[in-house]
Amino acid sequence: MNNPKVVLEQIVDSDGENKSEKVIGINPLTISRYAYLELIDSPFLSTSKKFNMENIIASAYIMVQPTAVLKKYKSNNIDDLINDALDWADANLEFDDISKLIEAIINQITKLNKVAPTSDNDTDVSDENGKKK
Repeated sequence: MNNPKVVLEQIVDSDGENKSEKVIGINPLTISRYAYLELIDSPFLSTSKKFNMENIIASAYIMVQPTAVLKKYKSNNIDDLINDALDWADANLEFDDISKLIEAIINQITKLNKVAPTSDNDTDVSDENGKKK
């Protein structure tokens, strides 16, 4: 862990302090936000998912809303999140904002990837007889 401050900013569920991203309202990618992005199958997390306006807007909505707003969404009402995201976009976004939002979301995911644990070597686990488990 080279930079514990970055790790803490990504793990602690806060509304962020990154001034450049706060201009367009992006919050740090926290564990709960990541879970919501997974729940909607965000294209920012999956290379197999195609980018379209609906999933970009839903991803952006997750990244700009306070945690308190997101808590009302569960796996059984994810359609409400998507509908609320589209309503939010209609009321708050200009078309030019989309590219800024995409860039800011990618920046947050990149930050998280920098602090995510990785394995430096590919060690195998063997039992007492030397067989791989």
